[in-house]
Amino acid sequence: MTIATDDFRRRIGALVSALGLLQRSQPDSVGYAEFRGKLEKCVRLVLATADGLLRQLPSIGDAGDAAAALPASEVLRQAHEHGVLSAAESTRWCGYFERLLPGDGAVYGEETLDRLRAFLLDARSLEATLRRT
Repeated sequence: MTIATDDFRRRIGALVSALGLLQRSQPDSVGYAEFRGKLEKCVRLVLATADGLLRQLPSIGDAGDAAAALPASEVLRQAHEHGVLSAAESTRWCGYFERLLPGDGAVYGEETLDRLRAFLLDARSLEATLRRT
């Protein structure tokens, strides 16, 4: 079974662009607020796409309708069990699904930006792994 990752790759690219625009803008500008909104949308799309693609894996997707009802943490655990994700990657992805971005509307601090950069690396790695699957 081949998993099509073209949309996932495009969404990761959009996230890279949004993060770059946010980092180049002034935190107190209107542009920063707009880029933050775009970035948050890109993050949600990348997470949703990753979840959907992982559910297509034969080891998970063979469960049919039951796979759709699985929580993301269970999908990630099964992806680890079947060698798609390492234990560390699975743990990080669980964290991304639980809370990647702060919800307070404040300016992103360096810790959040570091998490976003790590998220991008993990998303690119997952895309490459799924493409080879």
